[in-house]
Amino acid sequence: YDFLIYFNRYINFFRKKLGYEYWSLSKYLKFKVKNAVKFVSEFEKLVGNYAKQYKVDGIICGHIHHANMQYIDDIHYINDGDWVESCTALVEHFDGRLELINWIEKRQELFTENQDVEQLKIAS
Repeated sequence: YDFLIYFNRYINFFRKKLGYEYWSLSKYLKFKVKNAVKFVSEFEKLVGNYAKQYKVDGIICGHIHHANMQYIDDIHYINDGDWVESCTALVEHFDGRLELINWIEKRQELFTENQDVEQLKIAS
């Protein structure tokens, strides 16, 4: 946030030199984020209603690049996000459980576990 305020000062310094009026970067970003959140929420409701219409237990999609697993009323809504930006994926375990995996977090977890194993090898 502090960086954005600092950056906004520079933007407006140059805008003033070019004869433009003050422009708020934070106001612009808040508007964009608010619209994005509204879009995601409306998409989830629409998909939930569609699933109810077809009398299914749940729906899995990946249209919005925001991984999420939740219940919308009694419909299991799962969005697996995307692999390119978010590095998220949906996996099904052998017992049928579904889990969202965040590879960035999982990679760090595996790296830490591997370091622990390496330290045990060195110690023995």
